Amino acid sequence: MNKYKEDMERVVIRHAPYIIKMKIIDEMKEYISQLKIIDVHEHLIADEVRIHKFRDYMSLVFSNYTGTSAVSAGVPEKVIDIIQGEGELEEKYPLFISACQKIQNTVSFQCLDIAFRKIYGMSILDENYIELNSRYCEKNKKDFTYGILKQMHVEKAINDVFDFSMQNTNYGMDYRVFESAVRCDKFIMIHEYLTDVEKEFQREIDSLDELCLLIDEYIHMHKTKLHAVAIKIAVAYYRTLHFEAVEKIEAERIFQELSYRIRNGQKMSMKEAKPLSDYMMHFLAATAEKNSLPIQIHTGVQDRNINNLRNSYPMLLNPLFEKYSGVTFNLFHTGFPYGLETGVLAKMFPNVFVDFSWVHILSPTYAVKLMQEYLELIPAVKISGFGGDFCNAEGAFGHWQIAGENIAQAIANMIEEGWYSLDYGKQLVNQILYDNPKAIYHL
Repeated sequence: MNKYKEDMERVVIRHAPYIIKMKIIDEMKEYISQLKIIDVHEHLIADEVRIHKFRDYMSLVFSNYTGTSAVSAGVPEKVIDIIQGEGELEEKYPLFISACQKIQNTVSFQCLDIAFRKIYGMSILDENYIELNSRYCEKNKKDFTYGILKQMHVEKAINDVFDFSMQNTNYGMDYRVFESAVRCDKFIMIHEYLTDVEKEFQREIDSLDELCLLIDEYIHMHKTKLHAVAIKIAVAYYRTLHFEAVEKIEAERIFQELSYRIRNGQKMSMKEAKPLSDYMMHFLAATAEKNSLPIQIHTGVQDRNINNLRNSYPMLLNPLFEKYSGVTFNLFHTGFPYGLETGVLAKMFPNVFVDFSWVHILSPTYAVKLMQEYLELIPAVKISGFGGDFCNAEGAFGHWQIAGENIAQAIANMIEEGWYSLDYGKQLVNQILYDNPKAIYHL
């Protein structure tokens, strides 16, 4: 009996650090679950739209990262189109379940499954798809998204709705919870979108000065009428993030050539248009400074199949940070997989900040490790800890469950290693999930 007792004591002593750490993690998770948060990045569509766009749960499941993952796994795009279409569930289910099983291991899929289990009480993979769809349709109504965000304790979410519009003055956004980011990619890629821009502004644009004046009005309108708290740039999907300084006279020359070609049914390549494109980015940075708007920039991983990852390398932005020291640049997705380079940029430049939107479901292992490295490396005031980055509320909800665990784990690691007290760890959590984004975006 004594020997058994001694053996058990040795087991307890050996595992004591693990037990203590788990208690710290549990306490941090509980603390995080009660916090008000600022969700710095979403693409959430209005409920009036989602009711028709995602008529069944299968179409919703493949509306975000799961579709990209499935195509990467070899699922034909036409199969994804069928799943997202309006066909009968009985016809879609075999294709749906097969595609799900190919990507079930990924955290982006698990994220949605966590949400479905908590919101609908069933797994995405449940064989009773008729019942699951019935539960989904019962909740897929007006105010669903608002209700989910409130369950997450989101005080404000910054929504990027993609659309470019001078005429639409609310995008269907619920301003009880949403602020907006004004997307400006089409101005940088003006060689592809001049016709669209003219149609939206309802006029033919004859000069670079006229274009810049209209953009200035567009951003001002979004700031004053559409709750815009940031400018969003995601052109790394289409071109390099290296924006050279270009003289206005050269940009004007290219704009006039572009205008001539458009009027004559011709096109201009990215190579030919790059100086004009570069000039427009510099103009937007100056406009952001004038309007006291931070710039959100997509860096790193791209949510599409087949692209050039080198275009989104965050180090390419170094000259912009130097030139526009009065502009706050928020580097999205921590530049994944270039997280350390992104962190060093934030350490070097007072106007560069890091953002964990999307990151927690790309790889929790990466997110925990990088969060800890950032806390070691850069002032905590420069870190924004969460952005769901989904077009549906279920994804944002599932992402938040994982993000909360990741952040709790990273902070617990620092506490266990003796760097922080438990109270200071809680202070940091509140800072990166609420105080920092509130200050960055002037909320």
